[in-house]
Amino acid sequence: MKVRIARLPLVLAPIVLAMSAATLTSATAADWNNGAGSIKDMSGTSGVPVPAPVPIPVSLGGWYLRLDAGVGLINEPDVSESGWAYGTVDGPGSGTGPGDARYMSSSWFNTDFATFTTWGGGVGYNFGHGWRLDVTGEKRSKGDIHINGTDSWDTWEYDAACGCNPYHVLDKTSPDGTGGVAAPGDGLPDKKTTITVKETAKIDGTVWMANLYYDLAPRGRFVPYVGAGLGIAWNVFSRGHTDTVTTCDVQTIPSCQSQKLQSSTTAGSSVDRATLAAALMAGVSYDITDITTLDVGYRYLFVGGTDVQTDIGAYHSKLSVGDQNIHQLRAGVRFNFN
Repeated sequence: MKVRIARLPLVLAPIVLAMSAATLTSATAADWNNGAGSIKDMSGTSGVPVPAPVPIPVSLGGWYLRLDAGVGLINEPDVSESGWAYGTVDGPGSGTGPGDARYMSSSWFNTDFATFTTWGGGVGYNFGHGWRLDVTGEKRSKGDIHINGTDSWDTWEYDAACGCNPYHVLDKTSPDGTGGVAAPGDGLPDKKTTITVKETAKIDGTVWMANLYYDLAPRGRFVPYVGAGLGIAWNVFSRGHTDTVTTCDVQTIPSCQSQKLQSSTTAGSSVDRATLAAALMAGVSYDITDITTLDVGYRYLFVGGTDVQTDIGAYHSKLSVGDQNIHQLRAGVRFNFN
């Protein structure tokens, strides 16, 4: 009988231990997270907080488009003409002596380069850390050159019968005489010749440049900058020339009140010329929005000289325009694509 009683706990021991483990597990699961439920029940705000993602820095660089307009003052460039000769002046006292060619007078030239405007756009890239590079194309305003003038010269005729100029001979020992009998001279020329010149030339074209800038304070909304540019000015140089030559017979009408048309010449030409262009810039930009920037500044623009050749009769006339130095105020908008 004692044996049966003693053996009973040993038989039930595994069952008791299993029941105890199940109770302990149930109690532990119930008490997890202060009774909020088991691990599988944790979600939402009652769960363990998830760490926030580390922000990725936004690059300061990026592409941009720009639109610009400028207006300013330009120096009056040097203008000159060479190659065209019209009429001659007799040597002293000689109707057959060498003549002196006549050319356009500098007083005839009148230029209109008082103001200079450009308008255009471009594309660029902001490298960050203050550096920017862009390529621009701009239409430039026309520069006009007007040539208006009148010139007159005297002409003496040579008389082959006496080997002299009968009107200009003062005595038979003069350069016009032959040593023989000469008709008395009155000192007056035979004819007076007058030429009237009217000409208009225009310079038109575009300026293409690559520009490098450095933003002095690239992290503020107001950003001062400096820059420089290098490129070409593509010039369309056109020219239209007209001259009219008239004469009068001084021996018949000394006052030359009556003029006779002798000749009229019309000529014109147009060429394309590429010259050096260079610039220095300084200004300030302002971020209106995250993608729009206002740009206001000063630009010194250098445009190299150019020329155009026109055939006037038998002559090759070249009209030359010197270097242009332009001081501009410019304003524009940049559209940033970061």
